[in-house]
This record gives sequence, structure tokens and C-alpha cells, in this order.
Amino acid sequence: MNSIATSEPRVYRKKARAQQEEETRQRIVDAAIELHASEGFPGASISAIAERAGVGRVTVYRHFPDYDAIMLACTSHYMGLHPPPQLSQWEAISDNEELLRTVVADCYDYFQANEPMFTHGAADAVHLSGPTKKLLGPVASVAGMLIGARHGALGAALGAIAGPLAAAGLLATAAG
Repeated sequence: MNSIATSEPRVYRKKARAQQEEETRQRIVDAAIELHASEGFPGASISAIAERAGVGRVTVYRHFPDYDAIMLACTSHYMGLHPPPQLSQWEAISDNEELLRTVVADCYDYFQANEPMFTHGAADAVHLSGPTKKLLGPVASVAGMLIGARHGALGAALGAIAGPLAAAGLLATAAG
């Protein structure tokens, strides 16, 4: 008697291909992060990201439908690798003055350690739009102020960043 084929479809598992796709996606994200840190947002065009990742533009778009999707993936990955200070680390400090000094120092140290990324973010935030603007604008604003303050130039940093950010709708003003 002949065996009868079942009507169940064959399950296709693309383990090797899925791993290759994930590696390509990660190369794209890493390339975008490197370009954002070294060149800023304007230097991290889709073409530049593709070239740095060693793929074509079409491959970048296969993984990310638009620039905002790349930015969200980059931000998520970068922040996962470089998490900001957590509130829980300061809970045991009961002296208010010590708490303030510790919080400010930890935040300055964090932004200082990530200065290339945040410096470009603060400078380039006025050029962003859509979801990227909503996500990165406030972070870039705070980062720019803290980095400026760490260098003893809080007033200059506030003046340099607050005006363009407010004009771009990224920062609320006293009048707004």
C-alpha cells in the first residue's frame, strides 16, 4: 500500500537565515550608532549607514522602513549598552546635600562618558522630525546642559541649546 501524503504543510525553519538576518540588522544598528557619535545625525544618512555596515541601501530599508525606525533601534540598543544612572542607587542616601551632590555627579559622569553621542544629539536635535524628535529632543537638551555644566559653562550651554530647541518646539519656554 502506498503511503498517503498528509495535508499538513511542511514547517519551514530558517534558523541559519534568521541568524544571518539578525547579524545584518545588528551591523546596520552598530553602523548608525558609530556614525551618530562621530558625524552626528546629518552624517548618518541611509547611504552612509549602509556603506559603514557593508550592505546596500535596499538592505537597510528591508530591516528598517524609515530613518525613524533606525533611530529608535539605535537609541534602544545604545541605551541598553549605556544605561543612565538609576534612582534606586540613591535611595539609601538620607542627607539631602549629599544626595544632591551624588545625583548631580553621577549624571555628569554618565553624560561625560557618553559625550560624543549626546553632544551630537544636542547639536543636531533641531534637525529632527517625527517620532525621532519626540524621543531624542528632550534627552539631547538635558545632555547638552549637563555636559556644558560639567565644563563650567552652564550659562553658555543653556543659551546655546535652549534657543534653538525652543524654536524647534523641543523645549517649553516660560512664555509657552
